[in-house]
Amino acid sequence: MDVDVAVGRTDAALTDILAPQFTLPPFAEIWEYDEDEEDGGSPDSGPSTRRGIVHQHGNRIAIRLDVTPQAPADSLTLPLRITCTHMDDLADIDAPDLNASRRVVTNVVWAYVSLGTVN
Repeated sequence: MDVDVAVGRTDAALTDILAPQFTLPPFAEIWEYDEDEEDGGSPDSGPSTRRGIVHQHGNRIAIRLDVTPQAPADSLTLPLRITCTHMDDLADIDAPDLNASRRVVTNVVWAYVSLGTVN
C-alpha cells in the first residue's frame, strides 16, 4: 500500500514531514510480534536508513515530523491528511484476466495529532 501524508492548513506551526511518501507492506499472519515490541520496544531489524522513517516492524511504520510552533498556545493540534492507495484484493472471477480486473482503491482519512500546550 502506498501512503502519502500531508499537513492540513494551520497557522499555529511550521511542520516538515520527513517521510511524506512511503510504502506500507501488506499484513502477513506469519509475522510474529514480540511482547516487547507491542510495549514500545525497538524492532529487531534496527532503525531504518530511510530519511524520516523512525520505526518499522511488520506492517507498521512510524514517521518523523519536525514541528516549529509559531506562538505559545494552550493546545497545538496538527491536522494530517493521510492518503492510502492499493490494489483491490478481490478480482472479478469472471474476467478473462484476473489481474486486469483488479482496481485501484484510494482511501483518505484525516488524523489530528494533539501536541498539548506550547510555551
